[in-house]
Amino acid sequence: MDKKLIRNSVIVLFLCLGVLSFANTPKAVLKNIKGKVEVKTATNQSWTPAKEGMDIQTMTTISTGFDSSVTLEMADTTIFVKPLTRMTLDQLIEQQGTVKTSCYLRVGTVNASVKSAEGVKQDLQVQSPYSTASVRGTVFEFDGLKLKVLEGRVALIPGRPERIIQKPTVLEEDETTREEAPEMAEVAAPVPDPDFSRDFAGSPDITADANQEVLVSAGVQAEIKIQRTGPLNTSVSSDEDAKKKQSSVTTSDSRSNAGSEASKTKPNATPKYGSVVITITEP
Repeated sequence: MDKKLIRNSVIVLFLCLGVLSFANTPKAVLKNIKGKVEVKTATNQSWTPAKEGMDIQTMTTISTGFDSSVTLEMADTTIFVKPLTRMTLDQLIEQQGTVKTSCYLRVGTVNASVKSAEGVKQDLQVQSPYSTASVRGTVFEFDGLKLKVLEGRVALIPGRPERIIQKPTVLEEDETTREEAPEMAEVAAPVPDPDFSRDFAGSPDITADANQEVLVSAGVQAEIKIQRTGPLNTSVSSDEDAKKKQSSVTTSDSRSNAGSEASKTKPNATPKYGSVVITITEP
């Protein structure tokens, strides 16, 4: 058989399999652009103006200027990016009936709305240099230090998170293929590994620990405060009835002074109103 024919057949098969594999991949689209909104992709380190309706791939950073905003729509998840915000879409993938979305909020504030459709679950986490807000169906506002839950519940985990990066599929032209099959001249191009060295500048060198998770319910506000000294401490304050129902547990904190411990206070019953204050030690 003609080698050229075999090669072209293989290319066609590869492209068909690629189309099938990405058929159910969720899309991220920019909507309702107001003011100065720019994006920076994994392969283009220059900021370019965002356009209404443009598709956003993973490892793309969105930046909003003064009095500017944009909405990022992903199936049943909507993230409203407020002014003076910089956020990166780290992961967007559907696996076994669950759409997993991960964003990194370097600075600024976002409002997120997560709705689970029938047969498809939504798993969203918004990471920041200070904490991670993880949800599976809720509405909340988050800026990395302050969390306000409007509907549902959000798991707030203090500490520097480990970012989960999903590299985008970037196509580029192949010189050899262009001569033999011009209509199939695009192939997947490698994407360089991201540099996180600046993303955590200024944040305490404390690794996020799921055991320090605090569930924040609707009507409750959580705030992370950075102080120079003291252990990793989690406390909940709310109305008087909820305060009486609080209990304390003690967990060791290797980041504190030798022999010291970190106390963690959680409510036995979810308070209807109040605030959660999480204090993180800065080394």
